Amino acid sequence: MRYLLALCLLFPLTLHAATTEKIAVQFFNTLQKGQISAAYEQLLAGSVILRDQPQALTLLVNQTQNEFALNGKMIGYELIDHDDFGQSVDRLRYIVMQENIPTLWELYFYKPKADWFITHISFSPQLDKLQ
Repeated sequence: MRYLLALCLLFPLTLHAATTEKIAVQFFNTLQKGQISAAYEQLLAGSVILRDQPQALTLLVNQTQNEFALNGKMIGYELIDHDDFGQSVDRLRYIVMQENIPTLWELYFYKPKADWFITHISFSPQLDKLQ
């Protein structure tokens, strides 16, 4: 009985984690296909970033295109951290493998009501941030 209770308590966290990871996987899969604009449009759907900073989409697309031009196309990605901060904030950190170097990507998601949306995204070749 004790194990059943523990499993029941963990199950909502598993669902919680899978939702933001699913969004991130869709983003990275589209990005890996070279569809940078489409990847960000999907990722930012419902986000306050597009509502409050419509120029952010263009900036993110340009920065990503420059990153891939400088360090090689994306050849894969790996989830390295998934941190839940309560039931409403998630941070996912990925290593994106490029032809020349890896980069660290951080995605922050927020769920004020029923749906998750991205609130912050960053990437950097500075792997010292892994600590």
